[in-house]
Amino acid sequence: MKLQTKIMFSVVLFLIIPFCFTFYLIDKPMEKTIEQKIGKSNQEALHITQLNLQEAVGEMMSLTTSISLDESLIRILKQPDQFSVYERLRAADQTLSKMFSIYLHRWEYSISILDEQGHLYSSLNNQKTSDAWLSFYDNYTRTEGTRDRFQWVYHENPWFAPSKGPFISLVKSINDFETNRRAGVVVMTASSSEFLHLFSELEGEVLILDDQGKVLVHPDRAMLGKDLSSESYVGRILSGTSGQLVDETAENKERMIISYATVSKTGWKLIQRIPYNSVFKEIFKLREINITIVGVIFVVFLLITYSIAYGVTRPLKLLRRKMLHIEKGSLNSPIQVRGSDEVAALMMSYNQMIVQIKELIENVKYEHQQKEHLRFKALQAQIKPHFVLNTLNNIKWMAYMRQDHEVGEMISDLALMMEASIGRGEDQIPLSMELGYIQSYVHLQKIKYNEKVSLVIDVPEKLLSVSIIKFSLQPLVENSIYHGIEPLDGKGLIEVKAWAEHQQLFIQVADNGIGIKSEKVLEIQESLQLPDPPADSLHVGLLNVHHRIRHQFGAAYGLSLTSSENEGTRILITIPYAKEEADLDAESINRRR
Repeated sequence: MKLQTKIMFSVVLFLIIPFCFTFYLIDKPMEKTIEQKIGKSNQEALHITQLNLQEAVGEMMSLTTSISLDESLIRILKQPDQFSVYERLRAADQTLSKMFSIYLHRWEYSISILDEQGHLYSSLNNQKTSDAWLSFYDNYTRTEGTRDRFQWVYHENPWFAPSKGPFISLVKSINDFETNRRAGVVVMTASSSEFLHLFSELEGEVLILDDQGKVLVHPDRAMLGKDLSSESYVGRILSGTSGQLVDETAENKERMIISYATVSKTGWKLIQRIPYNSVFKEIFKLREINITIVGVIFVVFLLITYSIAYGVTRPLKLLRRKMLHIEKGSLNSPIQVRGSDEVAALMMSYNQMIVQIKELIENVKYEHQQKEHLRFKALQAQIKPHFVLNTLNNIKWMAYMRQDHEVGEMISDLALMMEASIGRGEDQIPLSMELGYIQSYVHLQKIKYNEKVSLVIDVPEKLLSVSIIKFSLQPLVENSIYHGIEPLDGKGLIEVKAWAEHQQLFIQVADNGIGIKSEKVLEIQESLQLPDPPADSLHVGLLNVHHRIRHQFGAAYGLSLTSSENEGTRILITIPYAKEEADLDAESINRRR
C-alpha cells in the first residue's frame, strides 16, 4: 500500500470514524451536562432572589416586632379608656410614622393595630372597627401558639386592604411587658403582586407556595390561591430544602426544568419553572449546524490530505530531523531549500520561523524586563499621600488663629515628607531613614489630634542600617491612625518593632485601635494572596506595600495581618536579612559618627 493511501486510510480509520462514534456516545451525556449547568445557573440566580425575599420578609417581621415592643403604644392598647380618641390615634400615628422612618420599605403595605376592646388604629384612612376585624382578631387569638410567634395569613379579597386582592398579611401579638398578657395585635398587609418585583431578573415562570402547596404569588392572577399539592413535583419540593429537578406539570403536561429554594423565615417555597424544549431548542439547532460544519470540514480535509500527501512524504525525514534539533534547543539548523513547490515553501517558512523565534525570544526577554519595571513603577505611583491635604489645612487654620513655633515644626515635618516622596529615584533606603519619615508623619498627626496619637519605636541599633523598600512603613502607620485610632475613644498607641532571625528581618507595626471585623480581615488576607493588587481595592496602601515587597524580594516575603475587634491590629513585614552586610553598614555609620 502506498504511503499516500496509508495516509488517507489512517485519516478515515483513526480520525473520522472515532470522531463520529464519540459524538454519538457523548450526545446524551452532553445534553445532561448542559441541563445541569443550566440548572446550576438558575439555582444561583434563584438563590439571590431567595436572599432578597428573605430580606424583605425579615424587614416585615422586624417592623411588626418593633411595633409590638413600643411601650407608648402598649400603654394605649392596655388602657384605652384612660385616653381620648384623639390621644389614641395620635400615639398610634406617631408609632407608625417612627417605624416608617426607620425601615427601608421595599413596597407599599398597610399596618393595622387592634386592641382587646376592639379599637382599631390603621395606616389607612379607615379607622373604624368592623365585625370582620373582631372576627379576625378572635380567630387569631384562639389559634394555639400565636402569642409569641408570627402568623402569615393569605386573603383573597380582604375587607381592610386599600385595593382588590389577593394580599398576604403578617400578624404579631402585642403583649404587656408587666403582666405578659396580650394587649392587641399588629397586622401588616402587602399585595402579593408586590413580591413579583423581586422576580424581574429571573427567566421563566416564578411562583411562591406556602408550606401546604398553596400558590401565594404568581404572575397569573388566576393561579393565586390554587392548591398545587397534588402535583408530583410539588411533593418533592415541599419535603426538600433547595434543588433542581425535571418533571411535567399538570396544567399543560409540559416538561419543565424546575429549580426551588426555601424561604427560611416562613417556610415558603420559591419555585422557578422553565420549559425544557424552549431551553434546548437552540441547542438542538446548533447541534445540527455543528454536524453539518464538521461534515464539510472532514470532506475538505480529505481532499486536501489527498492532494498534498505525495508531495510531503519525501522531505518529511529531513524536516523531522531539523525539528528534533529545535526540540533540543538548537536554533542554528536552517534547511537548504530546493524547488518551488509547497514543501519548498514549507521549508522556507521553517527557516523564517527559526529567525522569528530568535527575535521573539529576545523580544520576550526585553518585554518581560520592561513589564516588571513598569509594574513596579505603577505600584509606586499608586501610593497617594492622602495626608498632605489634611496637614496643609491644619497649617493654614493654625496660622490664621495664632503665630506659634508649632507651625514651623509642622512645615518642617511636611517638607521632610514631601522631599522623601519626591526622592532621588532610589527604591530602597536605610531603615533609620524610613523610621524618620514615620516620626515626622506622626508628629504632624499628633498636632491634628491633640496628642491623641503616640509612637513607640523599638528597633536595635544594628538593624537601623538595613535597607528596606522606601515608604513601606508610612502607609501602615497611616492606616493605624485613620482606621484604628481616629475612631477610638481614648489615646492611641502605635508600636514599631524590628528583629532578625533565620536570615529574615521582621518589622511589626501594631496599634491599640478599634481593630478590624473578622470578615474584613479574611477579605484583606485573601487579597494579599493574589498575584496583583485588585484595581478596585479599598486597601491600596496596604496591598501596594505588600506587592512591592514581593516584586522586589520574591513571593516568600511580604505582609501578614492579624486583628480583632476592639483589640487593635498587627501588621508584620518580612524581608530578607543579610547579617554580614548589615554589620558592615553599621560599622561604616559608626565611623562616620
